[in-house]
Formats: sequence, structure tokens, C-alpha cells
Amino acid sequence: MTYTTKLSTILLSTILILSLLQLSLLYMIYKGLPKPQTQPQDNPHNVYSIQTTNWRNDCGKPLDGYDGLFVYMTTCPFSNRMKPLVEKSNLKWYWVDVTSPECRSLNLSKFNFAGFVPHFYCLKSGNFHVGAMTEEQFLNWTKTNC
Repeated sequence: MTYTTKLSTILLSTILILSLLQLSLLYMIYKGLPKPQTQPQDNPHNVYSIQTTNWRNDCGKPLDGYDGLFVYMTTCPFSNRMKPLVEKSNLKWYWVDVTSPECRSLNLSKFNFAGFVPHFYCLKSGNFHVGAMTEEQFLNWTKTNC
């Protein structure tokens, strides 16, 4: 067998393998790719079942009488985790939805907001926290900072 014959055989084998792979891919597309697995119902972080309804938005109201700001995004799983804690808090929170057109006029940088949610800012002390917390951490943080 000559060098050219060996090279031709290798080249034809490669083309055949690539053609089979391409046919397999086309068959998978034709038959439909497998559907993604859904998250189990006992998901503690609510990552896949985000509730985007029933959110307060206080933008446009004066800040007078509020203890702090709760800056959130309805589609953020960490904001969703903090929502019930803020709702049952003894403090009066000013709710700010960063995706809301009403909130765009609010200069959040003066409240140390850098674009990450959830963001908590205590108006009296000027202290802030970024990210989700456990209920105990949230209660301790608000008690010492607000």
C-alpha cells in the first residue's frame, strides 16, 4: 500500500465519521432534544419557581418615615428569598425595583448601590448590606444597623 493510498483511506474514514456525526445530530434535532429536568418541589432557594407578582414598589414616594431601602429585582432568586423577611420585618422598608421605570430617577449610588441585589440600606446609620441572609442574620443585621 502506497503512502497516497493510506492517506486516501484515512481521509475517507474521517469524512465517513464526520458524516455519521452530522447525521446523528440532524436526527436528534428532528426527533427533538431531551427536555430539561424540572427542579424538585422542595427546592429551598426557589431558584426555578420565582414569583414575580405582588411586589411593592415605593419609587416616586418621599423617603420620609422609612427606616431603610430594600433594593431588589423580581426575577432574582436572592431577592425572592429576602422578600418574606422584609415583609414581616418590624422596620418600614422603602421598596425599590431596579427594573421599574419609576425607580430610574432615584439616584441609588448615594445609598451605596453598585448594581447588585438584594441591597439593604439603613437610612439612619448609612450602613448597607448586599446579598441574601438567613432570617437570623437579617434580624441581627437590622437590629445592629438600623
